[in-house]
Amino acid sequence: MSAPEFKHTYHDAGIVAFKIGPRNELLLEVSLDPVWNPSSAVALRFGAIANLSDVAAYLERIPPRAAPDAHLARIERLEYKSVKPPRAVLQLEGLGVLEIESSKVSESAAV
Repeated sequence: MSAPEFKHTYHDAGIVAFKIGPRNELLLEVSLDPVWNPSSAVALRFGAIANLSDVAAYLERIPPRAAPDAHLARIERLEYKSVKPPRAVLQLEGLGVLEIESSKVSESAAV
C-alpha cells in the first residue's frame, strides 16, 4: 500500500506558530506559498504521535523570529514516508529532517 498524500503542497510554506500537546499531538499553523496552493493558511494537526519527545526536541531548535511578523521557519519538505508504521517527513530550512510517527493527521483551514 502506498503512502497517502497531503491535500496541500507545503514546499516553501512558513510555520507561523506551533503547539505541542495537550496529549501526544502537534498543531502547526502554516502560511502556504501561493505559487503552489489556492488557499493561504492551514492548520495541520498530527495526533497520537509515538515519538513526541523527538518532535519536541526538533521544534525547540527553531531560532527566534527575525522580526515580529516573520515566520518561525520555512518548510522545505513535508510528505508521507510510509503507512505502516505511519510516518511523515518534515524538513525545515537549516534544521535537517524529522520523521513524525503519527497515526492521525488532519489538514483544515486556519482560524
